[in-house]
Amino acid sequence: MNKKIIFFGTLRSKKILKNVIGREVTSLQFTKCFIQSVKLKNIKNENYPGLYHTNNKSNIVEAVLVENLNKNDLKRIKFFESYEYVLDTIGVIIDGKKNIVNYFRPIIK
Repeated sequence: MNKKIIFFGTLRSKKILKNVIGREVTSLQFTKCFIQSVKLKNIKNENYPGLYHTNNKSNIVEAVLVENLNKNDLKRIKFFESYEYVLDTIGVIIDGKKNIVNYFRPIIK
């Protein structure tokens, strides 16, 4: 099963992702992508980042699309993200083309 998801925070790090999923990341594919009209900021009173939508297309956040994740990887990532994020979709630019992909959206309390 080929699950793919983008990360814009700490899980962009291959070392951290390896620790979270509990296996080597060599079988995963990593592709740089960009999210337009957003800014990356820490969530108020929390220690983790969130994307804040703007009306300015020049506001761009770099992220990484990770492909070839399996069910167990996704289960472990969901556990890592805990109750602070929920799986959602977002539009990103990959190689100049717009794509809709999965990402973990912060739950604003």
